[in-house]
Amino acid sequence: MKRKQLILVRHGRAVEANEFDGLDFNRPLTERWEKEADQMAKYLRLIGVKLDHIISSPSIRTIETAKIFADRMKINDIEYNPELYNGTRSVTDDGVKIYFQAVRNIAEKHDVVMVVGHNDDISLLGHYLTGDGVPFMKKGSVLVLSMPDDPNPWTSASSGMLEVDYYITPRFLDLWHDV
Repeated sequence: MKRKQLILVRHGRAVEANEFDGLDFNRPLTERWEKEADQMAKYLRLIGVKLDHIISSPSIRTIETAKIFADRMKINDIEYNPELYNGTRSVTDDGVKIYFQAVRNIAEKHDVVMVVGHNDDISLLGHYLTGDGVPFMKKGSVLVLSMPDDPNPWTSASSGMLEVDYYITPRFLDLWHDV
């Protein structure tokens, strides 16, 4: 059985709200982040990540992020989950539980799944799933996690169960690219 991986992606830098005439939901990525997302996807391929499914918030900036990864990693399986957009949730809603439920609902046929979302929820999900030491995710960063061997890893996912394989930031790729 192939080891399952969960890849958490915090969307990249979007156009600032005070520079955008429209709803937060519709703010697009900056041109710079589009290039950084492209580099991040290429790096994931270089280290052997073979993505087969993406779950994304339906905001414009997360859709753009998901599509860049899907294009570069040559997949077309993107699922948009409206519950992952935190701009329409009540402050009493627990975003980590919502993201965690999205993970537990992943079809078992998927081995490597990416979740593209928003802070604070995406970072807190990383903390919850690993049980410790995951940094608060910077804009545009990627956290690659591995599931333990389990016949039903997605549905049996629990707090502290996943291991960190990689934490990659756009700044790391800038430094790596310069080497």
